[in-house]
Amino acid sequence: MFASGVLTPIFFGFCFLADNPGPLIFPLIVFLVGLAITLYARLFLETAAPINYGPPQVGFVPTTEFNALPQGVNEGFAADGNQQIRTSELAQPNSVTENTTRLLDS
Repeated sequence: MFASGVLTPIFFGFCFLADNPGPLIFPLIVFLVGLAITLYARLFLETAAPINYGPPQVGFVPTTEFNALPQGVNEGFAADGNQQIRTSELAQPNSVTENTTRLLDS
């Protein structure tokens, strides 16, 4: 069936050369043969994977053991008075209209 998907664009180009849809019959036949083989294998061959309609069988056994990270340690901020935060020294963001105003001056 995959081969028919690959062959379809090739034979679609042959349709333009022949100026009729006749060449598309070949990918259609390849698709139908692939579908027939798949259905035959699904219905009659024992090597096909069985269809399981029941609930999924999960091999999970719950345990009381948890694999988690150890509890974090909060060391905090050591403010001994030597370092002071000076918020007045932070850079002020530029104005949105600053560049436009400069253009008007020129």
